[in-house]
Amino acid sequence: MRGQRSTKGPQLSTSYHSISTTFCLPMTSTYGTPSCLYSGAHAAICASMLGPKAENQAIFRQQFQSIVDKIFTSRSQYFPTDPSIFDDPEIPKSDGYKDRVDNLTKYLGVAGDMLARHSVPWFSPRYNAHMNADTSLPAMLGYILAMLWNQNNAAPEGGPATSYIEYLVGQQLCKMIGYTISPNSDVAPPTAQWGELPMENAKPSVTAWGHVTCGGTVSNLESMWVARNLKFYPLSLKLAIDEGKLAFIDSSFHITFCDGTKVLYKDADVWRLLNLPVDDILNLPTRLSNEHGMSSQFIDSAVKEYLVQHTGVEFLQNKFAIKPPVFLVSVTNHYSWPKSCSVTGIGMSSLEEVDVDELARLDVNDLERRLNQHLKPANPADRRAVYGVVAILGCTEHGAVDPVHDIVGLRSKFEKEGLSFYIHVDAAWGGYFASMIDRNVGINPRSSSGSVEEVIQRALTPYTHKQLSAIADCDSVTIDPHKSGYIPYPAGALCYRNKQLRFLVTMTAPYINTNGVAHENMGTFGLQGSAPGASPVAVWLSHLVIGLNPTGYGALLGEAMFTSVKMYCNWATLTLDDPNLIVVPFVSLPSERVQGGDVESEKRQILAKVVERSNDEIKGDPEALRLVRELGSDLVINVFACNFRVNGEPNKDVVDANFLQRRLYERMAVRRATDDMKEKKFIITTTTLKQSKYKNALTAFKRRLGLDPEDQTDLVVITSTSMSPFPTVNNFVRDLTLEFKKIAHSELERCYHRTEIYPESHSFIMQGTNTLYLTYMPMFNVGSYRQQLIISGKLSDSAMQRYKDARKKSTAVTLHTEICLLSDILTKGSCKVSFDAGLPVLLKFDLFTDELTEIRIVKNKSIAPRHLEPSYPTSMPFYLYGTAEEQHIDHILLAAPNVQLCASEVTLSLDVGQVLPDISQGYIALATTLCEVSMQPFSSNNQPSFFKTGRQLTLQIYNDPRSSDAGGRGLLSGLGESVATCEMTLGANLWFDHRFINQPQLTAAAVHVHPSKEQHFPCAKLAAIGRRMQLEDTVVHDIKHTFSDELSKIGECRIALGHTSEETSPAAIFSRYVLHEPPLQEHRDMLLRKSFGDELQEDLRKNNLEYLESVVEPGFELEPGFELVEPMFEPPVASDQQAVQSHTANISMLSPLAALWRWRKT
Repeated sequence: MRGQRSTKGPQLSTSYHSISTTFCLPMTSTYGTPSCLYSGAHAAICASMLGPKAENQAIFRQQFQSIVDKIFTSRSQYFPTDPSIFDDPEIPKSDGYKDRVDNLTKYLGVAGDMLARHSVPWFSPRYNAHMNADTSLPAMLGYILAMLWNQNNAAPEGGPATSYIEYLVGQQLCKMIGYTISPNSDVAPPTAQWGELPMENAKPSVTAWGHVTCGGTVSNLESMWVARNLKFYPLSLKLAIDEGKLAFIDSSFHITFCDGTKVLYKDADVWRLLNLPVDDILNLPTRLSNEHGMSSQFIDSAVKEYLVQHTGVEFLQNKFAIKPPVFLVSVTNHYSWPKSCSVTGIGMSSLEEVDVDELARLDVNDLERRLNQHLKPANPADRRAVYGVVAILGCTEHGAVDPVHDIVGLRSKFEKEGLSFYIHVDAAWGGYFASMIDRNVGINPRSSSGSVEEVIQRALTPYTHKQLSAIADCDSVTIDPHKSGYIPYPAGALCYRNKQLRFLVTMTAPYINTNGVAHENMGTFGLQGSAPGASPVAVWLSHLVIGLNPTGYGALLGEAMFTSVKMYCNWATLTLDDPNLIVVPFVSLPSERVQGGDVESEKRQILAKVVERSNDEIKGDPEALRLVRELGSDLVINVFACNFRVNGEPNKDVVDANFLQRRLYERMAVRRATDDMKEKKFIITTTTLKQSKYKNALTAFKRRLGLDPEDQTDLVVITSTSMSPFPTVNNFVRDLTLEFKKIAHSELERCYHRTEIYPESHSFIMQGTNTLYLTYMPMFNVGSYRQQLIISGKLSDSAMQRYKDARKKSTAVTLHTEICLLSDILTKGSCKVSFDAGLPVLLKFDLFTDELTEIRIVKNKSIAPRHLEPSYPTSMPFYLYGTAEEQHIDHILLAAPNVQLCASEVTLSLDVGQVLPDISQGYIALATTLCEVSMQPFSSNNQPSFFKTGRQLTLQIYNDPRSSDAGGRGLLSGLGESVATCEMTLGANLWFDHRFINQPQLTAAAVHVHPSKEQHFPCAKLAAIGRRMQLEDTVVHDIKHTFSDELSKIGECRIALGHTSEETSPAAIFSRYVLHEPPLQEHRDMLLRKSFGDELQEDLRKNNLEYLESVVEPGFELEPGFELVEPMFEPPVASDQQAVQSHTANISMLSPLAALWRWRKT
């Protein structure tokens, strides 16, 4: 089977020849200089993909048919004389056979249609969200080919050919990143067609090895497993010599350290053993064999019982009295790293996060500082070894490339001082960009030239080129072919610089035959057992056809990088001269990195020379090419954020900017199974940059956005990943970014409604019977309602009597003002009002018949984001106010999200002689037995259980040292000594709300009465709450369905959304207490919507197929298209009288919503 290694390129099979013949000649440019594709290079890239519009479907059909033919031929020719299962010609004619085939056809059709409607369109240039793109044509075909053979790479007996292909893939990737691969004859390919070529300057002593995994998470976990086992191996060997089977060499086996010191191994210092260089540790078994003639089997048996894999980490740490070693990684690390710490037993406390610089790359200075702390702590007993340092080559959040070269340099420096560590590169995202570096890889198809429109390649920046080149000096690398390799899922990979590392994670099972040649036993190493042979075949074939070199994958990624730069330039200039919208990329412009830089001029230059020009125009302009070279992120991910101006000034609150990002995400992301992909004109995603992690980098970004740099709130940002090489043709990039701008502008009205103050109807909880107190019902996210307010006032005697009568029917009575500014009410001291038992569904024409007078402010503070605390208090604070006869409380809102807790007529058990003379002005009362920070955030599943009728709370009461209208932070500081301590008992009149107060935006609609009914409902000039909200048309149906009883009282009517354009005033408006989106926006409460399951059911019914039983929700009979989830309030146990009373109060609060159930879209 094995032949002489070929010195030529791979001889591709005929079935793929039509693909390979369109590839280009090598580029002539050097790194750091943008170059253009000549001689049909872009055409070759086009031939590598099925195409956004399936332009290469003819090729795909042809090759797919060839695969099917080969499968059919192979099966029929395998022992051709064996009997066929269809020897009986009546089988295909039978009803059972026909029914099964018919079901296959129909179900397959339904599945195909469903996936076509609801699958994420990775293939489209409109998709710019995650690190996904169209998969390469050879990869798809290779996967299909191998999938039909269903090979299992757990062992050679499950997939001999695909196991060997996996080995070749590992060698290809190792060579691509600069590792030296094995020149030995025992790993030579059986024929030249396998694609393996001779390696120059090979070093047989240290050669590389790699294998395919299911993804980056498993690769990272395996690398940590290896680093842990490696770190403790020298100590395990010492135990085997000190007290085990290797005692016979205790006086003859020596170890030589980096400084030349040579000692007997048994006398070696533990710290120095923990800091042996990687290759020295891996060479220990070889030395035992060479110096003492031991067999590998004996060495394994002698050391095994002392290995960390056998004893666990804690045993060895205690045995040698050492502090737990640490892993160091950037704060931008992928979630797989803390997960790996948990799985390996290292513990997340041993994962130490290193700060980043303003470009979000690992800060080498902070890394050096931390390494010094572990090497030279103030107390020598606190020294901690370092398992390893992880360099991220392409952060999945923003694409930043860590300074790998400097990390390697630091290891060399610290090894001289006695500290050594493993270096792993997490290049799951960025690994394939190493193909842009010319390493004379032989997998290099050539082609005839062609004349096509040229597309620019953006070459690696000198910085990124330097880091990619430094990978060769690192110990292991994670690479994900299913990311920047354009390979179908699942296809990850892990490469080791020293192939001996793989033996640290070798496991076998008795039933697995591992007696094949070493490179066929791929399943022996690592975490996975059964593994599809299709994945490595897909990777291997794509490597062969496209080429792991600058003219293959390098050209493909070079064009993708140009797309990314073009996107960056659009983001940087998108809102030039825009009076309202602000868009700023996370990666700063060169002019922003120097003091006094002319940012405005640079943006206009970028706009004129790059953004508004075609590829040909850019290609012919050296200055434009310079900009292409210098601008953008390290790879192809652009992170940016939006802000907006209010009255010409940038919004300062991060919370409100975050709302805009989330709204854009809602509009332009794929979030639900029911999303219609055809409505997503531009697809993006978001991530959150945490202030505690990004520190100065995030502070600087906030400043550039016009936000308050002192605001410690985490920032939501938009991520745009450009993996397609196609959208720069005809400047389609510009069309996409302008579409984004259009959508962003349409969302600004929502932002203004959060930040600006408009005349609205204002609502209060009514408290007290002798003196009327009113507690405002606030909303954190609506400008007109961002106020915590407590007032007192007077109603007419008749109105007060009606109020008292209403209290007999409902424990919560709410008052609502006419449409006006809240500030005008407080200034004027009076306003027109009406009140309801519970919350009104409709604000109708006959509202506001009473007048509230003699309004006096008790407490008035802003709850706008800049006035809120960054965290919750440790105790539960309340405002305590009222009269000597009646006292009330209202929870102080210090942070968001939060809950409104109001109680009327509480009972205070003051000591004899103790009085509260200033109760009408309000005290601050702290419920010291309630730890608010431990309870928040409250939700439907986490309600304030302590807030029930009859409950007693211990209060510490303080004078409020601030004025009644004092706002800002620090409201609980400087309280001084308490004036009283007492027990407070809650009465029956309670109000709590976590829904409306945290609602991210208003949702409302106006009811317009038919002209024939107008005489019954004269039009009132009412402004609609939420009038600026642009809601989906389906909400209209939802409102009609839910509130049919209310609407029947009005008569014939229609409901309008966005009704400011209506010529006639509405007869009524839905109040802000009707519909809302919960703060997390994971579902919509009280909206009746068609679910994904319903759509699937409809498709199945159309084809006369049965609905899948596993999807059916048992126990409910609903009209089609709606799903019942749970009631708004769970009925309490009948024996709990207090709970029953509270439950009844809850229901009455929401009247006439009491009969509603909570509905949710799945």
